[in-house]
Amino acid sequence: MSEAEVRRGPTAVILTALPVEYEAVRAHFTDVETLVHSSGTRAECGRLAGTPWYVAIAEIGEGTLTAATLTERFHTWLHPQALLFVGVAGGLKDDIKAGDVVVATKVYGIHGGRQTPQGFLVRPRAWHPSHRLEQAARHALRGKAHFKPIAVGDIVLADAASAIARHLMEHYNDAVAIEMEGAGVAHAAQLTRTLDALIIRGISDNADAHKHELDAGGSQSNAAHNAADAAVALLRELAAPLPKSPELLPAYLRKADLTADRHPSPGLARLPVPALSAVYRPQRSIGLVSQTASPGLDARADQYGPATGRIADGAVLHPSTMLNVGNCLVLAGPGGGKSSLLRAVLLEGLRNSEAAAPVPVLLPARALANNHPLPLVIACHVEAELGRLSEQYPSTAAEPDPNTIALFASRPRPNAHWLLLVDALDEIIDPVQRRVVLDRLRALAEDDASAHHFLVTSRPLQCWELEHLSATVDRRELQPFDRAELRTFAVNWFKSRNVPLQDRDAEGLLALTEHSNYAAMVRVPLMATILCYLHQERLVKERTGPAPGNGHPTAVDVTQPPNSRGALYEWFTDLLHEQQVAAGLHERVRAALKDCDDRLVKNAIAQAGRRIAEMAVRQVSDAGPQAYQEEPCPQSVPPPVWEAVLRDIMLGTGLLTEQAGQLVFLHHTLAEYLAVRHLANDRQALARTVRSVLKTGRLQSLRLRLAHWQSYERPEGDSYTGFLLDRATPAVIDCAAQLRRIVALAGAGGSAFVVRQHLLGTRIEPDVVKDAVDMLTKEARNPKAMGWARIAAIELLIKCGDDRGADALAAVAARPLRLQIPRHRVPAELPFGAGAADYLQDQKQYRLLLTDLSRIVYDPDLPGTARVHAAITMEAVERKHVHGRSGLDALHAISISAPDPQDRKTARCALANARHSRGTPPSA
Repeated sequence: MSEAEVRRGPTAVILTALPVEYEAVRAHFTDVETLVHSSGTRAECGRLAGTPWYVAIAEIGEGTLTAATLTERFHTWLHPQALLFVGVAGGLKDDIKAGDVVVATKVYGIHGGRQTPQGFLVRPRAWHPSHRLEQAARHALRGKAHFKPIAVGDIVLADAASAIARHLMEHYNDAVAIEMEGAGVAHAAQLTRTLDALIIRGISDNADAHKHELDAGGSQSNAAHNAADAAVALLRELAAPLPKSPELLPAYLRKADLTADRHPSPGLARLPVPALSAVYRPQRSIGLVSQTASPGLDARADQYGPATGRIADGAVLHPSTMLNVGNCLVLAGPGGGKSSLLRAVLLEGLRNSEAAAPVPVLLPARALANNHPLPLVIACHVEAELGRLSEQYPSTAAEPDPNTIALFASRPRPNAHWLLLVDALDEIIDPVQRRVVLDRLRALAEDDASAHHFLVTSRPLQCWELEHLSATVDRRELQPFDRAELRTFAVNWFKSRNVPLQDRDAEGLLALTEHSNYAAMVRVPLMATILCYLHQERLVKERTGPAPGNGHPTAVDVTQPPNSRGALYEWFTDLLHEQQVAAGLHERVRAALKDCDDRLVKNAIAQAGRRIAEMAVRQVSDAGPQAYQEEPCPQSVPPPVWEAVLRDIMLGTGLLTEQAGQLVFLHHTLAEYLAVRHLANDRQALARTVRSVLKTGRLQSLRLRLAHWQSYERPEGDSYTGFLLDRATPAVIDCAAQLRRIVALAGAGGSAFVVRQHLLGTRIEPDVVKDAVDMLTKEARNPKAMGWARIAAIELLIKCGDDRGADALAAVAARPLRLQIPRHRVPAELPFGAGAADYLQDQKQYRLLLTDLSRIVYDPDLPGTARVHAAITMEAVERKHVHGRSGLDALHAISISAPDPQDRKTARCALANARHSRGTPPSA
């Protein structure tokens, strides 16, 4: 069992010292499995029947030092909501009998003191238990246990007349029992400041000469069982849910709705931008596994219907659909519309008052990258983002409101569930931390009774990572805008900004981009948003010039469109900076610093810029916590004032926003650009980084050849690499020779990398692109190449506008079953084993191939003939190997929606032939 699996419910830890204590506790739990810490510490974890508790049990041995060390280890390892030390003790009072249970209200450490000529001077230490656990124990064990202090020392007391017994009577005379570990546990718990701990002891003897006789008669076993029963009764008491305040859900809905309509695009937080609902355009998607499409959804991109639980390939992901689709993973490239989709779903869910409608909660994936209980994680993030939901709970309290935790621990309404909108899984750079999040989501997906479903978004990840998710999780890939969708988006944008000639300006924007280096790049929502804003600025200056007094400087020439993706980001960020300066930045800083001189104002602005650059580098490289290099605060300015001024400057750039009390970039792509821009200040460092990315040794060539070029196993992070290449040219770093070497040595895999960069809008020499396209053409025409490799090459050729891609696809469609894919059959009487593994691996390759074909089929801007041929190939491969109907759906979609009548006719004929071959009725 993994630690992540422990987190399916609240976790408690019970520590014991002796085998008899351990066995008495373990007998109460079921489904026990072993946990192993990286240091070798072992525990067994099981369920407490009738409760949500997962309880880890450990036998740690005797002594306070061991107890303290392992208490801290279990705290940082499993983050329990309660830690109990359960075992036996010797009684010190006549009214405390063998078999009684003592709950420690105070724990004395008895060895502290100073020896002087006048005698031993006691220096006692004492620790108190968790108030929460003590109160729960008093309620659960009333009349069944003594609530008294205990003494702790590294001794076994078996002589009531000894010097140590007299020492206890003289200096710790309210202690009713003595044992050996409680002080270590109590001290370690106190140092954590967050761990609730309690000591529960069963009395096995009276710490006198009769101890060994009682032990031989079974008194330890009896005492251990009584202490274990008391611990279990306490856990059952703690499992009783807190009553939910009926006002908390409406308070959450009201507060979340205030911010839900914010536009998530960078630079727009400080500008008069429209609400997301005014410009949001739902996007089409394709499935990443073959599945039966819902007959209730039309595959045409301009229509979408109600939620059905399954989404047809090519259908639009309307927010109402995603609200009810169940657990789902949505992938898209940089700026591909993931955050906009989540905010649209959030807005839809918050304003849906139906009794069974899911209630959405938006939170970043990094909030889940820990082992804390899920309700606690949600409550902490919601309170940090929105503030306290209840005015009755003190706002100064460090911990979240227990009622808020209870709200997110159960269903929001009797027949509804919480929908966790988990954004930016890919921004967790550390694969180990991503695995923690994926394991947590997998546990939710596999729990049919869970009160939480999820919709998680990410850039493409490696296939092996996504395999950690349950097979029941739907996987979708957002598709870029087609020309009509981009035009609608631009018209909505200009309309919301009160531009008078919206249709004409939208057409002008499309004409400007269609023959540029970033024609494909602008089809994603982030770049469309940035370009709409910049195009509007350009139109204003063309028609009227800078308006008097509007403060817009002229250093950024918005009348000259950029020639690469990196240049477009530079254009945009520079314009934002100029607008911040024009809005009175220097005057605002000077006023905040009490009319200081210009040198101090410039110092504050420069230091804020350096902090933003460092934030970007840390986010992209995962270089630890986002702390800043220590820079001295001017002596004339109090540090709190200086920090407040820097924070105000950073927020005013429009590059950052505040999320749960922390400054974060409005988009990860923006952090990538700023990180490369910062790196470019050191030309040698930039050159080394570019060489590292474009290294062309034999190992790199082999890696590129073996990698599946389908976007989920790309050799490099295309977005960050593209910014590096764009920065290399102005820095006079020759990348062309290295890119040619990649094409020559790495074959089709390296050529795919180059062509993807070209489509992304990266500045690459035309002759290098031509060599890469020629290499892909050879792969597309090679009948001996693997089928998925041929289709991937064809897809890139078609998107580059090369007619040889469409010709190669026509040849494949004529004989689709000749595509080279290994075929294994599952033995009829062997559903598992080597044969089944080979078969499942082949099914995975078929689905990857079908995904590549789906991208061609459902892109309305591609040639209609190519779309028909892709659908024909898709249907034939699927009918033969995967036994799905996505190919039939693709042909049906083209037969009713293709603009060209000849394409519709061809699709109808192919559809009729496919149905005949399958023995399917024409209406099916």
